[in-house]
Amino acid sequence: LEGGESTIPENQQVCRARVSHNWSKQSKFDYSSRDRGKSFLFTMLRDPKRRAVSEYNWQVGMTGIKPSEENFLHHLRSIRNFQLGLVVDSTQKNRAKETNDIGEIFELVSKALGEFDFIGLLERLDESLVALQFILGLETRDIVHTKSKQSGGYVLVKSRANNFRGECKLVPKTSVSRGVEAYFGASEWERNNRGDDLLYEAA
Repeated sequence: LEGGESTIPENQQVCRARVSHNWSKQSKFDYSSRDRGKSFLFTMLRDPKRRAVSEYNWQVGMTGIKPSEENFLHHLRSIRNFQLGLVVDSTQKNRAKETNDIGEIFELVSKALGEFDFIGLLERLDESLVALQFILGLETRDIVHTKSKQSGGYVLVKSRANNFRGECKLVPKTSVSRGVEAYFGASEWERNNRGDDLLYEAA
């Protein structure tokens, strides 16, 4: 994704695409100043509840915290518009996480939607990839889809704790208790994550 005037010689091979697992405006690449005529910015969203469960599974596997309803609920109560906070300007991240004002949330979601050329949904991945294929004028063979970091599988983790040698860790499948299910339907979850819900529904 290139932004601004290129200073790279035409005969020099460079990466023409970038993948960032980070806040959209917090990395060294300022996507907000990109040349929209020469770039295509897209991202994928996940159902907020499913994403929260997946994140908890990851934390259990990577940090070794005890899987319990108490720890699960503690994790959920810390989440506030996580995905909206990722796609808005980094200067608006705290605003996205702190506001409960529906007018502000609409404004933030609208701005986020306007920044991206395409937003797909993980729960409708096949349809999203087909739509992306048509938009970019690609062939089916141009798209490669691989799975990683799935619950019930293993992931190679390199960290200072293992001197970056790498260690295979299980990403467990934790059960969603009645208490957790009830919290997902509670006003606190809805209030803290209405921005994520609105962004997901709009996409």
